[in-house]
Amino acid sequence: MGMVLKRYSTLRPVTLTKISGTGSNTNISEIEKCLDLDMIEPIKITSADSKDMENDMDYFKGWYEDELREFFEEQ
Repeated sequence: MGMVLKRYSTLRPVTLTKISGTGSNTNISEIEKCLDLDMIEPIKITSADSKDMENDMDYFKGWYEDELREFFEEQ
């Protein structure tokens, strides 16, 4: 069963649907969809940037997912 949370920003009201079973088991794509982050398009990068990203991908992916889950749980 989900719960709807309302949060107001200076730009527009945002309604977050709290996903049942949130926590470390929550799918990142579900959290991104609830926060409308799935609508963001990635920036264009150069091949040099792409190589740099590959080297750091695991570190930043883990950091991103941990921070996103923590932010979502606080809402």
